[in-house]
Amino acid sequence: MPELSNKLINKPAVKPSEILKKGKTELDFVFSGLLAGSTGLLVGAGGAGKSFFAMGLAASIATGRWAPGACTLGFIPNIAGHVAYFNLEDPQAIIENRLYDLMQHFADDADAIEMLDHNLDILPLAGSLLAIADKNGANQPVVAEIKEYLRGKNTRLMIIDTVSRSHRMDENDNSQMALYNQILTNIAEETGAAILAIHHVNKQALSSNKNQQEIEGGIRGASALKDNARWVGYLSNLSEEECGKLYDPNFTGYISSDHRKKYAKFEIAKSNYKMAEEVTYLRRAAGGVLLPASLSPDSRAASKGIFTPRKAT
Repeated sequence: MPELSNKLINKPAVKPSEILKKGKTELDFVFSGLLAGSTGLLVGAGGAGKSFFAMGLAASIATGRWAPGACTLGFIPNIAGHVAYFNLEDPQAIIENRLYDLMQHFADDADAIEMLDHNLDILPLAGSLLAIADKNGANQPVVAEIKEYLRGKNTRLMIIDTVSRSHRMDENDNSQMALYNQILTNIAEETGAAILAIHHVNKQALSSNKNQQEIEGGIRGASALKDNARWVGYLSNLSEEECGKLYDPNFTGYISSDHRKKYAKFEIAKSNYKMAEEVTYLRRAAGGVLLPASLSPDSRAASKGIFTPRKAT
């Protein structure tokens, strides 16, 4: 029987008999639901705290420990590994100040600081003109450099902040956004790193800001960006509708509309390879660092800590 000769088809077919002998492969999740070698999106309005969430998650994976932000997933990594955070949006001074605020939660842990120095690279690339792709396809020299960098560091997670700063394509064109995701998938598969790209919602979702379904429908640009990602998480402020219905026993009691922006809500809207987690809540601490919040519609449940994520010991 003739074999496919296209050079792009460079992997052998999966044989049922071989799989029966080998058994199921244990899946390697970099964090909850995002598989190593796959792509995901972290979506939310400007000011929702996406960069702080991502930085906390990066610190957690780099150290293999609990970190502010990562607790929203109820997740402590089984494996500490290298994280590359490509910040294409913020000035270096802002990045440094955010990192300083985050590091206050590690200040008494010398081992964690040492691991962060070794495993966490936050790259201030605003104004660098780095573009993974344009309307003609992949920017091969940039893609090749990224692959070489990720392989050399044995990277577990690459964070791109933000999607719009990492390409020169038409964000509203489904075919171009599908190609953009395909390029990210190629980088992820060839390096073994998971890739988490940070993205914004559109103005309609920002103005309504009521619930996750509205935000999910309001992801900016073509739907192919969300459809082709293997994992999608949403971060938002509490809505007006939720105010007065959620109770915080440690701070404000029932949350008023005046205090709603002191909190954030995280939801996994799409998780192709693992059941999604429950909705989880955070509060904004000094500098904007996101910390776990034990919010509940029932003051008795909240006071018992039922919704408090577990913390590393």
